[in-house]
Amino acid sequence: VEDDGTGIVKKLTKRNGDLSAIFSINTNGCNVLHLAACEGHLEVCRYLVEELGGDVNAPGGGDVAEGATPFMLSAQSGHVSTVKYFLDHGGDLVKGLNKGRTVLHHAVCIGCCKVTEFLLSKGVPVDIDCGHGTPLYMAAINEQDKTVKILLDHHANPNIIISGANSPLMSALVYRSLKCMKLLIKVS
Repeated sequence: VEDDGTGIVKKLTKRNGDLSAIFSINTNGCNVLHLAACEGHLEVCRYLVEELGGDVNAPGGGDVAEGATPFMLSAQSGHVSTVKYFLDHGGDLVKGLNKGRTVLHHAVCIGCCKVTEFLLSKGVPVDIDCGHGTPLYMAAINEQDKTVKILLDHHANPNIIISGANSPLMSALVYRSLKCMKLLIKVS
């Protein structure tokens, strides 16, 4: 078995000769490419995409994946190299899932600063909103002060009020994130 994780995937695909069968293995709405992306396993992702034709923008199903694509989930891995690989292979920077999150939302919600910086450097609109809040709003409600600062440094609008919700500042107040509140008050 290869150390990079591709060995077991290759064994699974060679066993029955059906290369697409590997994508039918499903855990909570995520196929093997979603799972490899979320963990940042670049070599496994590369094999699944280049050798087996995996789709970097394939939406997951179920209550866990909720429409998230492997590209979106790669942003949660914290591995810029995996995110860059998916972007280079057609990752959609502005596609939103049914919960209104884009790849940038996924990065900021869990505080992946390097991935957030990388995505912003690639031209993702800092105030992108697919119906459930901007990345700044999502970072504030998830108490991610470091990504809040990055977004503000990239001129995110702290005064956007989300339909049916609050502003990022009010949300930081509700979630009792003192660090986020201080950052947002400073720019408001």
